[in-house]
Amino acid sequence: MVLDNNKYTKEFKINAEDLNKSVKSIENLVAQYLLAFSEKQDPNKIFKVCMGNPELKELFVKNIKISQELCTDITEYMNNLSPEQVKQNYTVETKEKEKREKKLEYPKMEITGEVVTAYPPDPSKYPHIGHAYASYINYHFAKMHDGKFIIRFEDTNPTIIKKEYYDAILSGLKWAGIIPDKVVNASDYIEQLYDEARKFIQNGQVYVCDCFAGTVKLNRQTKKECGCRKKTVEKNLEEFADLIKGKYEPGKKSVRLKLDMKDKRAEMRDPVIMRIIVDTHPLQGDKYKLWPSYVWQNTFLDHYNGVTHRFRSKEFEPWKPVQEKVAELAGFKMPYIYEYARVNISGVKASGREIRELVEKGEMSWDDPRLTTLVALKKRGFIPNAIINFIEKMGLSKTEATAQWTVLESMNRKELVDVEKVACFDEVKEFEVNGEKIYLNTENLKENTEYRLRHFCNVIYKKEKFEVCGNEIKKGLSILPFAKAVKEITIINQEGNKIKALIEDKELKETNYFFEGYGFVKIDSLKPLVAYFAHK
Repeated sequence: MVLDNNKYTKEFKINAEDLNKSVKSIENLVAQYLLAFSEKQDPNKIFKVCMGNPELKELFVKNIKISQELCTDITEYMNNLSPEQVKQNYTVETKEKEKREKKLEYPKMEITGEVVTAYPPDPSKYPHIGHAYASYINYHFAKMHDGKFIIRFEDTNPTIIKKEYYDAILSGLKWAGIIPDKVVNASDYIEQLYDEARKFIQNGQVYVCDCFAGTVKLNRQTKKECGCRKKTVEKNLEEFADLIKGKYEPGKKSVRLKLDMKDKRAEMRDPVIMRIIVDTHPLQGDKYKLWPSYVWQNTFLDHYNGVTHRFRSKEFEPWKPVQEKVAELAGFKMPYIYEYARVNISGVKASGREIRELVEKGEMSWDDPRLTTLVALKKRGFIPNAIINFIEKMGLSKTEATAQWTVLESMNRKELVDVEKVACFDEVKEFEVNGEKIYLNTENLKENTEYRLRHFCNVIYKKEKFEVCGNEIKKGLSILPFAKAVKEITIINQEGNKIKALIEDKELKETNYFFEGYGFVKIDSLKPLVAYFAHK
């Protein structure tokens, strides 16, 4: 590229060597943006980004107009280069993701052979930040040890699951950067789980119970055995076969593990391992009427899938002894399981059950900005790397804790530091400055006070007019966002309310911006023009 070096050294009052150093910095910046976005770059955008570089800013403030011309010359030239030419001729300093501090520490555990972890969501809702937390802890551990990560849908309650939720969970986690090596469905293993139950029946370790659910619960509370425990193996096998055929109504019978009804731990008192549910399954249709419980399916599927390590919430801790007993009786070893305490998030709706109820009532959609579903966070302009940083900061603990939503906002703000700024107003007035029409809000301006019109000039506000008073960038001057033309936009805030606003009229894309005077947003639609508010 040929630049008028004499012109720029003269205007900036620097030598050729210093000019070349600055030119290389600008070229590398343009190269970085060209390769990252695969599209021609706006010289004005490059100028604004350069102003965020302390060394370039020190040069640019000497002559704003000439600085803009320099950025234009370099950007327009490089816009005409192919990606190969950019890579070949320029040193591209790709901005790496901010290195994370070592926040997510795992407990010490034995590792022999390949590490395999699994995350088992039930497809009954769209994934929220809690799903991202639980899945990432397992995903990250597997990747730390060059292992495999499995997503296993625990889809054995056809009453609450839907096909769209399978897809939504995979899509949401993929967006967050959590990509499984394998995806399996618990419902595809029903026949094998039936076979395991038959083996246990033949060994006198499982029986078919005729008691209603309420009676089963009362007997377990009072440590009372029912007569069903004394059924013969043949009788249990016969009734088990009839259960599979769907001969009984829901609640009439259940399949229970024969342990110890006198055990001090309620979970060990003959837990139900299979129950009747008559409903159409989104994948299996009406094929099955007898469905396994969490304890039964989870224990065997971890074994079938070769899972070596599992990280799950403490709500499952009481059932661990039952799973260990099932594994012992079946003759295999349980994976290493670590139960962590629940992490509550203050200030937002984060409960999957609460969210599902509101959606089913029609009070909100899954991408409602009030929610912490991943699809809602994506729509508002949250960046996956910020979510992962947030999860790592929460860490693993046996003690229940509360995380502040503002921490996630702060982490997301760091990811958006380089986004383009757009002037935004609730109302504007028209003025003429330097022979040009401009629009801005004067509501909080003080009379006879000097202000800086960003990248334009300095002005003094007097009696509903602006008087130009130079172009020097001075410390302490308040910078006023303004526009040479404005257009209307609808902003949907974090409460789901629609707010009408005015922004400077410039070409926008469906991406993140910083609306000066408002906050970070993401453009959701260009026609009509709609943006979702992320945070300040």
